Amino acid sequence: MINKTKIIKTLNHNIDIEILKYSSMFPYIKYVQDIFFENIEGKEYICFKVDFLIDEGMAFDMLEEHQSLQGDYTSVQDLVFQNRLKELEYWVQDYLDQKAQERGYDDIKSVRSYTGYTNKFQDECIAISQWCSDCWDVAIQGMNDIINGIKPIPTKDELITSLPQFPIL
Repeated sequence: MINKTKIIKTLNHNIDIEILKYSSMFPYIKYVQDIFFENIEGKEYICFKVDFLIDEGMAFDMLEEHQSLQGDYTSVQDLVFQNRLKELEYWVQDYLDQKAQERGYDDIKSVRSYTGYTNKFQDECIAISQWCSDCWDVAIQGMNDIINGIKPIPTKDELITSLPQFPIL
């Protein structure tokens, strides 16, 4: 895997960062570095400078432009702010998946699949699922505090440190 930076341009100014980061159209975007406008031949494009993590053989040029992105943001600043909040969500989800993988599960969703019926993993999975729920409670409260101007946007380490400790199993 290699890290690449690319600028994606679109004429559609109603963009949803989640489409960029989590859709199957752009599955390798890891971070949106910058958002800016550029006038090209009299048309105003909104441009995203993004980091990709890709396999070396992947066709990178196909990700140049996409015209059907959706969303409703009033300013570039709002778009950047919303992107930062999505990034916080991504960091939490990634952390939860990593902790589940440390216990031998594919991800946190697979942990939850063992909670609803009697099996030898049920008690462990219930404890991990409760921890996951507690993590999201803390993360969502933190994001609400950011939105309301009570807290600044944390670094990844600050965010992860603020989450409840993984249960001792």
